[in-house]
Amino acid sequence: MTSEHKVVRPHVLLVDDEPEWGDALGEELGRRGFKVHVVRDAAAALALLETQEFDALVTDLRLERGDGVSLMVQAQELVPQLPTIVMTAYAAIDTAVEAIRRGAFHCLTKPFGVDELVLFLRRALDDRRLRRETGELRRRLSDAAPQGLVGRSTAMRAVFEVIAGIADTDVPVLLTGETGTGKTTIAAALHARSQRASAPFVAVNCAAIPSSCSRASCSATPAGRSPARRRRARGCSRRPTRAPCSSTRSASCRRRCRPSCCT
Repeated sequence: MTSEHKVVRPHVLLVDDEPEWGDALGEELGRRGFKVHVVRDAAAALALLETQEFDALVTDLRLERGDGVSLMVQAQELVPQLPTIVMTAYAAIDTAVEAIRRGAFHCLTKPFGVDELVLFLRRALDDRRLRRETGELRRRLSDAAPQGLVGRSTAMRAVFEVIAGIADTDVPVLLTGETGTGKTTIAAALHARSQRASAPFVAVNCAAIPSSCSRASCSATPAGRSPARRRRARGCSRRPTRAPCSSTRSASCRRRCRPSCCT
């Protein structure tokens, strides 16, 4: 038994008010593997966009009723990220810049070769495909468990939701729990999803730091140092990157030696 794979032809909406040029261009695109629908004005194009699916829009800049840039803007409201190529008989740089600034993928000056149009059409379709794949990948990553965490139970899903809800905020977060429950792992997951993810994540075990060094390690302001040396010293809570500082077992530190980042 053999199976046949149906080749999906990209569906292109071609808008040009010159019948000879538009029909001839549509036929040439059809020979090169595209499914083309040719219309004469913006109103007909918008009507089709509301009822059919198109992969790209090719429109003349100047139409008898309307213009190509306005059509492109309205079309992209109906079909977000619809690749659009604008054709123009006027080789004005400002016209091309304006069309691209408003969202056109490319601007072609008439007369041009069909192969040139095909080249930019394929590039535009590839760009749209990559954008969709990137968006889908980001959606999957956002739905996945935070870095370093696994679990499918109701309780763990609730933890993941809390992390997703507060990770992008700029507020202090206090994590409490017995030793071994994963406070540092949760802190690292929060950091990985925060606006400071590019900065280092610093974990400090306060109980492992001698009382004489705890303030020096975190605040870098131990007694006995000269003002100049104090200014040069930098602890984990004084770094210019404003990197998150995760303090563990701070409850076991005596209050008089607990550094400011552990409070």
